[in-house]
Amino acid sequence: MKDKVLKDLEWKVLIEAWFNETEIEHYNIFNNSNIARGLSKLIKNYTTFDNFKEELTTLLKYSFMSKREYEIFIPINGDEYNKIDMWEDQLKPHLEMLAYYIVREYNKHKRKKLDIGDDKEWKKKLKH
Repeated sequence: MKDKVLKDLEWKVLIEAWFNETEIEHYNIFNNSNIARGLSKLIKNYTTFDNFKEELTTLLKYSFMSKREYEIFIPINGDEYNKIDMWEDQLKPHLEMLAYYIVREYNKHKRKKLDIGDDKEWKKKLKH
């Protein structure tokens, strides 16, 4: 990704360590090459925040949904495990905040601002 603003973004989720599946580590979703390329296109073609959020949903689903490497299995007892899916459990519930974060960070560093709506409304949402 050429855009330094987008390159410096961080949104961490939990995944199993690549070399040791018994360990959990933090993973920055913006290090994923599909996300990097796709996000540049989404920003370039930005029209409205709602449209951006829909396109971001598609990009995240394509990149992370139903892929074993992005699932964590936590032992509960014996042979029982609790599955934590990156898309369903870690990204989807926070999608609106993630979209807002991306656009807000982009707007901090660019002359051409992307419309994200009323900042007062966002401040109310952030308090909850």
